Amino acid sequence: MSQVGTAIEQFLSANVSDITLEKLTHMVALAYYDKMNLDTNQKQLSWHCDQRYCKHGTFMDSQNSQIENTATCILTVGETRVLQFRCVRDSSSGPLPIDSAGSTHSFHLSHGSLFVLHPADERKEWRLELDDGDLTYFQHGNVIFGKDGLSIGLVFRATSRTIKVWKETGMLALSDTQLNADMFKDHINKLNRYMESLEKVENDNKLKELVLKVIEKHFN
Repeated sequence: MSQVGTAIEQFLSANVSDITLEKLTHMVALAYYDKMNLDTNQKQLSWHCDQRYCKHGTFMDSQNSQIENTATCILTVGETRVLQFRCVRDSSSGPLPIDSAGSTHSFHLSHGSLFVLHPADERKEWRLELDDGDLTYFQHGNVIFGKDGLSIGLVFRATSRTIKVWKETGMLALSDTQLNADMFKDHINKLNRYMESLEKVENDNKLKELVLKVIEKHFN
């Protein structure tokens, strides 16, 4: 996977301007499929931003693990899914969508495609062509998927922070104080029950079957 990251870094250097070029140090795989066995499309990714800014538009270093002004890069494997964008502004009740021409976009992420989220999209700025009354920014998400098989997003970022996890489970390597907290005890107990359940076996088998179908369709 490090070779894929290096290739993406080279692509950014040659094709994307006005960003800070850093080594991609973090990758997470997001799997989109019918997790609830409903045989229908479901919302699998809500509206959100990858980086956080204060209400005046300043990057909040203490609340971001990603390096400021770096891109988020998504390599898609498997079936096509649609990623939605919407322009919003802050309000007392949360992000308020802007209703104007050019305030929404849809991107079809097909097998082998590379999507680059430019940091300027999430920065709170004046976008007078969209809203002349306040600072605005773009959220992404609202991914509706499930019936069409499996779509995987390999998400690459340049991070400034690290945290220890257990290799076998992916669980955080918590301190004794955290482990003894009631909230963490409850979460750990629920996770342990799931890890030992028949439901996990069935879910693992289903995901393996979908992966094999992706390999057969897209890699043979």
